Amino acid sequence: MAKQLKIARMIVPMCAGVMSAYGFLVAPPTVDQAHSLPSALVDVDGAASPPSTTR
Repeated sequence: MAKQLKIARMIVPMCAGVMSAYGFLVAPPTVDQAHSLPSALVDVDGAASPPSTTR
């Protein structure tokens, strides 16, 4: 990949997967929510924000 991107030198950290798993374990728990709003493309205004809903 580096050759295709014409990069002369790459740095690959040792045990990157282990450190990634460690970060997952010590990170505070979070909850992310996403909601879809199926609409016809002609009805979508890209500048408008989605309607707020309370549950």
